[in-house]
Amino acid sequence: MQQAATPGVMAMNRRLLEDHDIERRIVDAVRAAGGTVTEADLVVRTGLPPEELGPVLRHVVLRYDCALDVRDDGSIVYRFDPRLRLREPEGRARWARIRRRAWAAFRAAFKVIIAVVLIGYVVLFVVLMIAAFVALTAARSQSNSDSRDLPSFGGDRQHGGGGGGFWFWYFVFGRDRRSRHMGSPRYGRWANDASARGKVEDGRPFYRKIYAFVFGPEEDEVDPLFTERGLLAWIRESRGVVTPTQLAARTGWSLDTAEKESTRLLAAYGGDVEVTPAGEILYLFPTVLESAEGKGAERARPAPPIWERWEREQPVTGNTTGANVVIAALNAFVFFGAFFLVPEFIAPVLGFDLSDPAVLLGLLALPGLYSLTFFLVPLLRWLGAVRPENRRRAERNVRRGVLRHVYSYSTGKAAPIVVQDALPLIEQKIPQAAHLPAKPGKGLDRALERGLDAVALEYEAEPLLVADDRQAWLFGRIAAEDAAATEARRVDRARTAGAGLGEAGEAFDQPLALDRLSRPASAHDTARERGRPAADEADVLAREIERAAQDGSSGWRN
Repeated sequence: MQQAATPGVMAMNRRLLEDHDIERRIVDAVRAAGGTVTEADLVVRTGLPPEELGPVLRHVVLRYDCALDVRDDGSIVYRFDPRLRLREPEGRARWARIRRRAWAAFRAAFKVIIAVVLIGYVVLFVVLMIAAFVALTAARSQSNSDSRDLPSFGGDRQHGGGGGGFWFWYFVFGRDRRSRHMGSPRYGRWANDASARGKVEDGRPFYRKIYAFVFGPEEDEVDPLFTERGLLAWIRESRGVVTPTQLAARTGWSLDTAEKESTRLLAAYGGDVEVTPAGEILYLFPTVLESAEGKGAERARPAPPIWERWEREQPVTGNTTGANVVIAALNAFVFFGAFFLVPEFIAPVLGFDLSDPAVLLGLLALPGLYSLTFFLVPLLRWLGAVRPENRRRAERNVRRGVLRHVYSYSTGKAAPIVVQDALPLIEQKIPQAAHLPAKPGKGLDRALERGLDAVALEYEAEPLLVADDRQAWLFGRIAAEDAAATEARRVDRARTAGAGLGEAGEAFDQPLALDRLSRPASAHDTARERGRPAADEADVLAREIERAAQDGSSGWRN
């Protein structure tokens, strides 16, 4: 029989446990419970006291895919994925970093290599053509009477086909008036047209434009914490009180994603969850309110609503039309040289042996394969990456337009959204630069209607029939959560003023006080303490707010 440990031994064993061992015990307990646990469940299953289990549990919530549920009694339920999937597996994240660094090094070298190869072959073929043209001209001047022994271009040597090469190159490089008319003047008109349209000249080096033609425009370096900073600044601006629907409005996340990400934010920044008597969930972040910034300090910029950040169409190359034409023409010249000029003109005139491996590889195989790849990669990239990404951007922009209209009608007091009336209003508010799945009047209304239906299903909107049996949606959840958050901020503002915490902009010394919203019984307890019958909770709360405001109005913070 296993002997029970004494209290001293138990305390010593706990002190010997490292954080990674505690994490393993928590993960095992979550797995044994099927993924859904409370902190008390973990305390019982692991034998660890809350003060030791809590910090490590927060780390586990950050690492693993987890969402929070709040019961009617206010207890928090951690809902992990049953397979205990990591938010970002460590091995995958490490491998992703290695791949990014390797790809950056390869890209930096390849930018130069791809340009050198292209320009190098263009120059090489031009030099060889000039040499062949000079050789052919010299040979003709020596013997104008017998052209049958001269190498030919594009014809039968024994039937006077050699003259074809001369006339071909004379047509290409000759001083024909029509050739000059179709050359530089037309190019000059393109440049003037571009400047007349107000296009800004691309100042990138030409080798980077060549790389962009094949592999697409380079993405700007993005700060991985840019979105996080904006969210935290918005949470501070909201006095540390936000809701799932408000979080979704700022990020564009689905409600399910917003709830999962809120779990990560709560664990990372010491947040808490409160439930109003009506069952609305509030996310509280009292730690982000602590500030020593003065009135003149530059504030962090809060994240704007998602419908103020539209996405443009992703370009295939990011170059100007003129740059793409020049690059495509250069590569087409290499392709033409490898598959036509070298075997039909340069090699016969200059006496190159096409069976020689060096000639075959250097003048035919390598430039031919290079030029084919040069055109094939952008085509495959457009089919496999750019076009699907633009489709996703169009869908996200549709969602932005729908969310903007839905929140404008549902914040404060919800009003029914009539589908037929909403579609043209949504369309009018979308900027012209935003990429959309269809043009106005050519299927965009159908895409907007599908987007509105999808958002209504996601937000569990109430379907209605209004006048003339027209379909409408009522988004009550947005209005209810907005009202709850507004009331919570009002309560905190009043209690902050009553506590006399100083002028606006000074540090907050106390966390948000939302007991009356999260615990209905407290209103009745307050009434009993004052020796009068328990009144309606809303009346009691209103009187408490008014009293707090009167006690310390000098500290009111708007």
